[in-house]
Amino acid sequence: MIEEPDRTILDIAISVGFNSKSTFNLAFKKITGKTPSVYRSETLSQCSTGQ
Repeated sequence: MIEEPDRTILDIAISVGFNSKSTFNLAFKKITGKTPSVYRSETLSQCSTGQ
């Protein structure tokens, strides 16, 4: 997600074995506490600010 920011969340979900974005989002949020989109945007903004 972070290494390929132009790749869609759906594409990542399908490539790791999920059949839908919503199922992936639920599993991702259960593990990280954030949706994939929020995780990506927060992580990318931290990287760009050097934190």
